[in-house]
Amino acid sequence: MTMGDFKNLFHALPPNLQNNAQKQPEAFLHQWALMQNLAQLAKTQKLDERSPIRESLQFSSTYILMQAEMEDSLRRINVEPAEARQYYDAHQDKYKEVHLKAIYLSFSDQASAASSTANSSSVKLRTEDEAKALAAQLVAQLRGGADFVKLVAQYSDDAASKAKNGEFTTVNGSDNIPDQIKKPIMALKPGEVSDPLRQPGTVYIFRAESVTYKPFDQVSNEIFNQVRMDRYRQWMDQMNSDAKVDIKNPAFLGKASAAKEPGAR
Repeated sequence: MTMGDFKNLFHALPPNLQNNAQKQPEAFLHQWALMQNLAQLAKTQKLDERSPIRESLQFSSTYILMQAEMEDSLRRINVEPAEARQYYDAHQDKYKEVHLKAIYLSFSDQASAASSTANSSSVKLRTEDEAKALAAQLVAQLRGGADFVKLVAQYSDDAASKAKNGEFTTVNGSDNIPDQIKKPIMALKPGEVSDPLRQPGTVYIFRAESVTYKPFDQVSNEIFNQVRMDRYRQWMDQMNSDAKVDIKNPAFLGKASAAKEPGAR
């Protein structure tokens, strides 16, 4: 065995055997020689032609070749720069960024109780209907020209955000957040105020401070990978479609035949 042979074998080993081969290479090589001798002896005795050994070898070979073809097919996919740019132009919303300020209006199902562990004692407890009604009033005031930061200071229940004049976060088109929040946020124009948006325990009012788009150069690697994976999935979908199985006899799967014998139960 040359060093090249050993390196090729090493990369094909499971992680635990790679670890053993690195720590104790001599012991590993001895074990490999033993495996080779025993495997050759098994072939001499034609054990590879017996069931279930024959089927196990067939399955292992098929599985390894399947994985190799899947990996090689992905490597063979080449994405041209023009194709990546076309994807970027067609999916602008995915690279959109909306920087937000927010007003938090909390509510509780226990609003009538004297206290609630879900709310700070400094925050007035509201019912959900009260929070929605207040939110509607504030949205109307904001769209009429009211100062957003002043309303944050007066009404917002989130201390950390209030201390920063309502600063919330920047939402990206690719963020994994609920659609009922994401869609209205991504539709906002700079300076525009959202309708009240309900989440568990809170009604939000958002204002878009700025709306920008990530430049192509910043997301080009992400796009190349996305296009490659899209084309790979299309290929896999086609391979799945081409894999046909025709069950001639339902009894093969343990199912009763569609046509029962007279008197059968």
